Amino acid sequence: MDSSVAVPWRGGAAARGAARRSLATAWAMAPLVVVGFLLRLAVADRFPQHVDEGNMLLGIQTVANRGWPLLPSDVLYIHGATISYLLAPLAKLGLLDYLHPLPMRIPSAIFGAVAVYLTYLLGRAIAGMPGPALFAALLVAVDPLNVLWGGFARMYALLQVLILVATIVFLRALVVLDDAPSEGERRARPWLIAFVVAFWLAIFTQVVAALLWPVFALVAIVLYGRTLFTSRRGLSVALVVSALAPVAFLALSTFVGYGSSTSRAQKGSALGGDTGFLGDDALNFERILRPIPRGFLALYDNGLLSQLIPYVIAIVSGVALGRFVLSRRQAGEAVDGRAIGILLVLFWTPMAAFAFFVDEQKPRYLLDVLPFGYVVVAAAAAALGSFRPAAATTIGTRWGGRVVAVALAVLLLARDATGLWTLDAWGTQQTQAGYGLALDYVATHRAPGDWAVVGSTPEAYLVLGDNGRELAYGGVLARPGSGKQTSATKIDDWVGWSVLDTVPAICAYARDHPGSWFVLSNNRLAAGKPTTDATVGVTAEQFHTADGYRALRVLPASQWNEQATRLCKSGR
Repeated sequence: MDSSVAVPWRGGAAARGAARRSLATAWAMAPLVVVGFLLRLAVADRFPQHVDEGNMLLGIQTVANRGWPLLPSDVLYIHGATISYLLAPLAKLGLLDYLHPLPMRIPSAIFGAVAVYLTYLLGRAIAGMPGPALFAALLVAVDPLNVLWGGFARMYALLQVLILVATIVFLRALVVLDDAPSEGERRARPWLIAFVVAFWLAIFTQVVAALLWPVFALVAIVLYGRTLFTSRRGLSVALVVSALAPVAFLALSTFVGYGSSTSRAQKGSALGGDTGFLGDDALNFERILRPIPRGFLALYDNGLLSQLIPYVIAIVSGVALGRFVLSRRQAGEAVDGRAIGILLVLFWTPMAAFAFFVDEQKPRYLLDVLPFGYVVVAAAAAALGSFRPAAATTIGTRWGGRVVAVALAVLLLARDATGLWTLDAWGTQQTQAGYGLALDYVATHRAPGDWAVVGSTPEAYLVLGDNGRELAYGGVLARPGSGKQTSATKIDDWVGWSVLDTVPAICAYARDHPGSWFVLSNNRLAAGKPTTDATVGVTAEQFHTADGYRALRVLPASQWNEQATRLCKSGR
């Protein structure tokens, strides 16, 4: 990697002028970072609880209270362990509350703003000029999906930061290895150590980061070949040590955590019951015969012309591949073609892996690589717009390229602006304000010793507390393959569900626990099912929310309705 490109502030008066322009653009980054933070903070303040925030907060509180991420079921919970430890001090201080989510979301908004700045740094180092870097940072700052997940107490904003840090320091290590052949390995050591640390933290933030390790390894092999065993063996050591992170994660999950025998006894595993890890049930190796790029398409699934944007990104990636990677660098061009190639592979490898192997292609699992795509787009726009006049051969080419670049920018920013405008309707589909309200109602009105049957367990632990046998976790409908356990078993979403999924179980529970509670959504009380008829018939509604959550009080057997009485007598 040519150090004069990767380190553009070196050399003569031209470089000093570029440094002054870079400083001016860096000042422009300050309001952009602020805008990115405020947009995420607005989501954090406006949106009700996300369906997964209870899991996140429960993991944080178990770290704060026990020092280790052990769930109430005594199963190790390392999913999101990095953010659990980072936010545990706030939980210790009593600042994190499921019913009032803003304080626990502010760190995500901060991480999102940091990702905006890191995108600028990455774009500046690769494009060699501030304009494209600023454009890439702008796209990350206002991207609707980034804004949405930067407003929830989840791990995705932090994961984006860690992957950006890992990539920046990895590229910096490559620059040092090229820049000083005689002592490059020694000088690259701090950067390689930083890469290993960032990658380990990323894996224990969200294991999907493991998809990027083969890219880093492939880059090293292609660039340095046999010297990885001689003059550049430090890079080999860093890659081996970083590869141990997903291995350690899987081992802990399989033998101690939610793939362990304790966990399998309650839920089981999609890998045959002998091993398991979070998300293994989403893997589908038959998908390779019929790939579906659902995850990639969903990354841009909001705003004006959102269905067109994925194809624009794909076309621009092809343009960047041909312009920067496969062709010779033109005189005066600052863009580092090899670095663009690395970003292209980092961006498209997870997209391909999801398309070929994964059924559950949730776009948030791909947010960690989204900035890479925007840096590539910005660099391509710079080339098309002839930000470097020497890169164009004619006036017509320069102006034609500028028109295309401006059109590309307008298209992307129009989609972002309209996506932000409709973010409320889009994002509230993933939230559950009513569940917390219904749980709070029960917490306020239940007597000591009253049991409660709930549809999702982490939120119940957080709102109702864990008072021995007072809580019967699980709903009237169980997931396929859930283990058989009594209603008194301590369980959680990552381990299993209650057996209250048959009419006899519901009737027996209601008969033994009059005055107890059900907290369920309308989805779990779908009409026409015997379990639904039994549940509704043995209870009286005490509270309901606009989004379909109900708090039901169990009646004495003498007050059950006729249908429930008949069902319970028949035992069906």
